[in-house]
Amino acid sequence: MAHIEQDPNLEVRPDHAGPHYTAVRNQLVGAGLTEDQAIASLNESWDLGHQERLAEWNTQVETERQMKEDDECRALEQAEEARKKQEEEEERERREIEKKQP
Repeated sequence: MAHIEQDPNLEVRPDHAGPHYTAVRNQLVGAGLTEDQAIASLNESWDLGHQERLAEWNTQVETERQMKEDDECRALEQAEEARKKQEEEEERERREIEKKQP
């Protein structure tokens, strides 16, 4: 799935009754629909596509959230591992110093 750049929640359904859709409406009317049916059909088509975009967006947001959470967990685990190694090294050095003392 391609990365979605813009949130489809911000999309607004076009005005299918407006002049920019006259040619498409005329084709639908020529195929036997009324003007209102043609507009409703265009609206329904857009709504279906919009619902698909919303579902894809929500999946993407959840996937990115999970990836970020996984990255944060890995970073915490690595920091904890580094801390433990540092403590072990300090303890080893402390023992070495104690062995050298009379």
